[in-house]
Amino acid sequence: MKIVRLLLILLASGCSIFLLIILLFFVFPFFQTSNYENTPERKLFTYDPLLLEPAKTHFLLSYKNNQQPPEGQIHYLLSALEKSRQKLMSDFNLSTYPSIFVLVFTDRQQYETVANIHVVDQQPLSGFFHDQGRVYFFIDSAEPSIDFSEFLSLSMHEMTHEIMKEKLNESFKLTPIWFLEGMAEYECRPESIKKERNQSVKSNKNKKYMNTLDTVDAAIRSRKSQDEMLLGYYTALYFVDHLIDKYGFEKVMQVVDSMPSTDKSFYDAFPEVTGDKLEDVYAGWFLGL
Repeated sequence: MKIVRLLLILLASGCSIFLLIILLFFVFPFFQTSNYENTPERKLFTYDPLLLEPAKTHFLLSYKNNQQPPEGQIHYLLSALEKSRQKLMSDFNLSTYPSIFVLVFTDRQQYETVANIHVVDQQPLSGFFHDQGRVYFFIDSAEPSIDFSEFLSLSMHEMTHEIMKEKLNESFKLTPIWFLEGMAEYECRPESIKKERNQSVKSNKNKKYMNTLDTVDAAIRSRKSQDEMLLGYYTALYFVDHLIDKYGFEKVMQVVDSMPSTDKSFYDAFPEVTGDKLEDVYAGWFLGL
């Protein structure tokens, strides 16, 4: 009411130029940015879904081809991303967290081409860590709603890759895929799911093919068999779970943190920190399955 009254006074006094400045720089921008879902690329630097304060969000969210999302979906996704960020900062004892560009695909074929992966038929969600600071998601536009807990797990998985990339820098490429995927799965899955998947590895008749860490890597990279790929992911999760149980989370992170300064691979850095050769640890663990 005070603003309206002031404008009326200005109009009455003939201060049209001053009024025009107010309209251009204060009033019009407010109406343009407050309706954040109608901005062309929906770039949300100033909207935090949980804290509802400006300049807090760490995510730049955009839809491929400026696809219009279902009502409320942006808030839904940012809530999960922010919740994932808070958990990971706590788990990894981080004081800061990098800003991340999140690109959402609603076209399955387009997403598969960019991510170079195959999304299982009928699977409404998929995620892909593209590069440092970039995470891509596929959300089936035909799906009326998405499972919040599933997207929460998915976002936590991909954002763990982001943390590993930040920690390892150029040593990221010297880190085996089984460890990267195993850590991501370890972070994103609740204990009940971990136990369920660990048990599925134990009872799987094809586990004999996971007898070395190289075969686990190959299984995760497999595009021939979905079952083989899942067994690779589950085995990686199970072994990372074992490493953390045996050495502790902090000790495993010491291996990671030592790599950038020494340019050593994960396999070379592991015995320097733990005193044990990684291949021997895996062999002993595998015999006990």
